[in-house]
Amino acid sequence: MKIRILISAIIALLFLSSACKKEDSGPVLEGNFNGSFNFSDRSWAFYFKDVEQDGERLHGSFEFHDGSGYAQFTSSSKLVGDNLFIKFVAGSGSNAITFTFEGTVNSERTRMNGTNLTLKLSGYQAVSCGPWYASKSGSGGATGNEKSAAGTQYNLFLKTLQKTLSE
Repeated sequence: MKIRILISAIIALLFLSSACKKEDSGPVLEGNFNGSFNFSDRSWAFYFKDVEQDGERLHGSFEFHDGSGYAQFTSSSKLVGDNLFIKFVAGSGSNAITFTFEGTVNSERTRMNGTNLTLKLSGYQAVSCGPWYASKSGSGGATGNEKSAAGTQYNLFLKTLQKTLSE
């Protein structure tokens, strides 16, 4: 009887120990990323800031290199395997632009890229452009003199998008 209880206790401990172990799923997507996308014959520089992966869900934010156009990722932003989907809305009202980045990340989770970026300006049909890429960097976001010009790059992009959609 004592042996049976002892064996049952050992089996229970082994089961509990294996159930509590966290499997190593490899690197996660996190940090700051410098990136660029092409639209209307021009390259637009941006940051993905404070990116954090929580399971498949991605948290983080976007801004142009001058600090303008800041927006947080929506709850639909995710990473499934190596397939990436990041969505956010920059601006507000009739100037709100929905950005949807689709692409992949490398196995080290230090680079992401894609051929599809969808832009949707309030009141207009969505337009696709690309390609886009982003690489992990030590820091992200505008600082110092760049911040003093906040709004410039977003406003220029908004005007370019409005012009392109009106043609």
